[in-house]
Amino acid sequence: MAALAVHGYEPSDVLSHYDAALEVYGVYIVPDDVMGILSRVTRMELRAFNLFGLIGVSASDAEKMREGDPEALLVARHEKRHNDYRALHGDPPYEVEQKLVDELYAYFSSYVDIYGIEGLSHSRHSDHYGNGTYTQIVAASLYEGDLGNVADPQKKLELGVKISAAAFILEAYLKAGQVDLALGYLKAAKNLNQILAMTTLGSLNSAIERNKAHCK
Repeated sequence: MAALAVHGYEPSDVLSHYDAALEVYGVYIVPDDVMGILSRVTRMELRAFNLFGLIGVSASDAEKMREGDPEALLVARHEKRHNDYRALHGDPPYEVEQKLVDELYAYFSSYVDIYGIEGLSHSRHSDHYGNGTYTQIVAASLYEGDLGNVADPQKKLELGVKISAAAFILEAYLKAGQVDLALGYLKAAKNLNQILAMTTLGSLNSAIERNKAHCK
């Protein structure tokens, strides 16, 4: 928070305004200049953040949310879905594979919330990863971002293959209309192998039964 103090802000300024109109997302409105400072400090282009379950969104994105802009809504919903996953499994830090599952759940459940399963077939553009489907962009983002600190190149490659496979397996189930089943299991999962086991409906149904107590 020292970077904020240099610019005349107190830590309380980061989460100073709760917007009841956006209560379904449970967001706090963060001034754009404060979000800009946080972006420079973290070296990430932040539009939202999740601080121990408290979701902050930039003031400009909050205004877009009020107007119903789907991309702004997606940013906030993504963080809300992290909270849903963590309510079941406890707060991070997680082992690397569970962290990836947490991200997969947040990415896919939030996207289906906003765009529906038909949105999975649409081409999108990412400034970092170019054009592709949502699933392709998610897989690339997780590989380059979340695996950036994996020092062992062989381990990084193995996890990268698992991420891509898991993402496309999830996409297939969602496109087949198995939304509640797939996302319910994904929410209960703790490692990528559990996602890779979703190769037949029978194995998924069996897994759901085993995890039913945790999915409630």
